[in-house]
Amino acid sequence: SLCCILGFTLNLMSFIYFSTLNSRNSTSQFFKRLYLVITCNDMLVCTALLPIIEAAFSPGRKGLLSTESLLCSTWTVVWLTLSQVSIFLVGILSVSRLLVLKYPNRQLQPKFAWLCPAVCYTAMLAMSLALSGSSIMHTVYYPEWFICGPYAFQPGSNTSQLATQEELKNARVFTILFNIIPAFSIVPISISFVLSLISLKKSRIAALNISSSTTRQREATKTVIIVTLVYIMFNIPYSSMIAVVMISITGPIGEITVEAYINKYVINTTQHPLLDHYLPAIVFVMCPGLNSLLNPAIYFWRIKHFKSHIMAWKMCKGRVVVPGSQPVTRESNLA
Repeated sequence: SLCCILGFTLNLMSFIYFSTLNSRNSTSQFFKRLYLVITCNDMLVCTALLPIIEAAFSPGRKGLLSTESLLCSTWTVVWLTLSQVSIFLVGILSVSRLLVLKYPNRQLQPKFAWLCPAVCYTAMLAMSLALSGSSIMHTVYYPEWFICGPYAFQPGSNTSQLATQEELKNARVFTILFNIIPAFSIVPISISFVLSLISLKKSRIAALNISSSTTRQREATKTVIIVTLVYIMFNIPYSSMIAVVMISITGPIGEITVEAYINKYVINTTQHPLLDHYLPAIVFVMCPGLNSLLNPAIYFWRIKHFKSHIMAWKMCKGRVVVPGSQPVTRESNLA
């Protein structure tokens, strides 16, 4: 509940802050728009945690998601889309900052800060809606995770029976489609993170010469590096588990019951009761929620004027003002 309420509120404040910034150039405008999209997506992620929280405090981990099939299907599409786009946005942020460091005289086009996420949103929504509306994919409630998700087998069927080859094929397709981004995006994001650190170290000499634009770029780069680092910390467990599953399903599976397949490739049971009870919820639910919650804390710590904006927003109900003056419009220090 903390991630949901506090995360939504802080990301809303962050969205308002970024929307008030003036942009000094197209690169600054690009990062302003990108941060707006990120904060908006983080707000939606925090909101999507509400049914999970309700399920977590329900007897037997069974809430509305386990009883309302339409809600379960809708939530599955929304969560898959938001979680995938969240990873995609971190990748754009990290790579674009690296490009600015490598090519400081080139300007980024602001339209791509809207266009790239829009394409990702559209593609994920279209794929999720198409598959969820077909007869080959079902959505079921997983009490181990408190969430609903794709299911290749007929709901309510005898799980002790052998899975058909068609069902196993569908299960592989779903696993790859819905997990390829979180499983392997950690690699390019980590590479751009390391390269940004190296470039930042090399730019230290240039900053000593003291160019205000160079100093701003270094500070903005540090912020992006911290955001990326937090993402890597919270997503390495998820990416590692999913990558292992995706690699394992590429080989021959052979004859296997539905129950055995779910335990091995979906729930990933560890045969340890405590881990089986809490680990999936921590890795697949709590980590993304905490990541969305911590992003505004990074903005509060790293971005100039953000703290004063939060205080003014609290005191003046959203209007950033100083006594005896007109509302203040701050200049962006994102690039």
